[in-house]
Amino acid sequence: MAMGWCHASPWAAGVRGTAQLLLKNEAAAGKEFADLRSSAAPLLGGRLRPHCAPEVGRACLETGMTSETERHLRFAIKAPRCRVNPGPFVSFDLLSSTLADSCLGKLLEQSGRKAEAINAYQEFLGHFENSTAKLPQIAEAQAAR
Repeated sequence: MAMGWCHASPWAAGVRGTAQLLLKNEAAAGKEFADLRSSAAPLLGGRLRPHCAPEVGRACLETGMTSETERHLRFAIKAPRCRVNPGPFVSFDLLSSTLADSCLGKLLEQSGRKAEAINAYQEFLGHFENSTAKLPQIAEAQAAR
């Protein structure tokens, strides 16, 4: 938290928000992330959202912020598929976007939406059909189907 308060940049609110998530203070984290969005949006025009959405979604899932989780994960999954040019300083991380399907499956399963979870896991596993990757998410998704 101290690091988030000692800097005057727009990103300081994101640091404070992350600290609040770790402290399990969802209301305060939400306020900090809202402050981050409002201060960074004029600078970036929203171009970085696709880049950080998978990680924000995963952080929300791990801290139990389910309403925020689904919104970020669905955006992370959809953004690279839209083929929108985010600008010269942003590129899509396709692995993170793909892993968002696995996180979404986990969220949907925890929420009791089993059929939707299976679809998300299937979408995720479809990227690894002929792969020798040893990602733990692959084993989790296979076990959940």
